[in-house]
Amino acid sequence: MSRNEIHVFLRGGLGNQLFQYAMGLHVSITQNKDLVLREDLLPENEDEIAGVSRWPNQIRNFEHSGRHYSTSHQPAFDTNLFGKFMQAQRMFGDSAPGLLRRFGIHGAETSILQDDDSTLKGLRYINAYAASKRFALAQQHNLTAQVQSVRNPSVAFGLLDNEIRKTEPIVVHLRMGDYRALTETFGTISPKFVREGLAFLTGSDRRSTWIFTENRDEISWDLLDIIAPERIIDSEALKSPLENMLLMSHGGGLIGSNSTFSWWAAWMSGSRTPVVAPAPWFAQGPVVDGLIPPEWDLLDAQWLQPGGDESA
Repeated sequence: MSRNEIHVFLRGGLGNQLFQYAMGLHVSITQNKDLVLREDLLPENEDEIAGVSRWPNQIRNFEHSGRHYSTSHQPAFDTNLFGKFMQAQRMFGDSAPGLLRRFGIHGAETSILQDDDSTLKGLRYINAYAASKRFALAQQHNLTAQVQSVRNPSVAFGLLDNEIRKTEPIVVHLRMGDYRALTETFGTISPKFVREGLAFLTGSDRRSTWIFTENRDEISWDLLDIIAPERIIDSEALKSPLENMLLMSHGGGLIGSNSTFSWWAAWMSGSRTPVVAPAPWFAQGPVVDGLIPPEWDLLDAQWLQPGGDESA
């Protein structure tokens, strides 16, 4: 491996991979390094472990910088020895980041690199979620142009994109799916949060709404009653996560969930689109610093507890 390369070990779904790509792109441009996108920690096909979804490389779906490389992929529904080693490296990086950086590695499971660009000198490997607005903002022009350049867009995407641009509905993202297995940490969406978000964005002049979610059958009746959607876009209506995210960014307003997927849809929409995000970001998880842009409006998430009930 050349010392003039920055290797980014991609993990997670589209939102997480975009944060990792943004950091790698920034290092590549500012440090004049060749960008290498590593697939070693990704499965070849979508699967899940303990109810948590895993996704293959999502960066391939748009015109991006850098090249792809992997010595192997993660086995289906399992983690190999290399994956476990890299997890241990990230956990070590949370407690001793400076030591790893001496070897050209940014490894972190939960912590975020907050320092200035001088700490990026000599960096050769990124093994972290890198969920920070810092690098997205620094590379905003490049990222926006690249992510919008979808490779082989579907016919359904073209039709829906024309419709959403014309009607500019309020977009409500309901992250369910694998979040149901992690409700203690991530929380369960509150009908009160959605109702207050709609009132905040529309006032008394109620506009049309579109719901984006993984599976429409998982949406509760009280949420459907509150949102009264004109359209529900799920994985059956549109398979590509990238196309779903870009559609969400073209609405007239966005009520986001506490997911990186929502974050990127809101970020891609630009300052012209009002965004409502939940606060705190997680029900019981770590405090999120350096993630939420100041122009977004934060509303009390009122997270439901596991097994909890709430009257809409």
